[in-house]
Amino acid sequence: MADIRAFNRFYTGVLGLLDRHFLRSRYSLTEVRVLYELAHNEDCAAKTILAATGLDQGYLSRILNSFIRKGLLERNRSPEDGRCGILALTREGRACIAAIEAEQVAAIDTLVRALTTEERRELVRNMNRIQALLKGSGTRKGG
Repeated sequence: MADIRAFNRFYTGVLGLLDRHFLRSRYSLTEVRVLYELAHNEDCAAKTILAATGLDQGYLSRILNSFIRKGLLERNRSPEDGRCGILALTREGRACIAAIEAEQVAAIDTLVRALTTEERRELVRNMNRIQALLKGSGTRKGG
């Protein structure tokens, strides 16, 4: 248990997950995750994001409303069900998440740059192994 906790502390530090803003953006890790889900799910409804993230419905609602106020997101009525809202990133929202994703790629590149090709392959194999071992163990959904 101590080794797992030590790894968690190490990994959250390496990735800067406890920083107030994710990768020098204006957004928290949770907000970036919501932007990611919006960018990678066409005709997205709030329930899709809830299922993918496990966020509290009220917290997600506050994040979505904040994105709407900032011009990153628009909410439209579903043509099939007028009670259901369809969420779509605006041009500004797409530019925002594209910039954050580019920053993520650069940060990962910096993180693994000193590793050999074989060490990178080993790292990825071990990360995939961790995912396989923990999948379905009661952890939150994620991607």
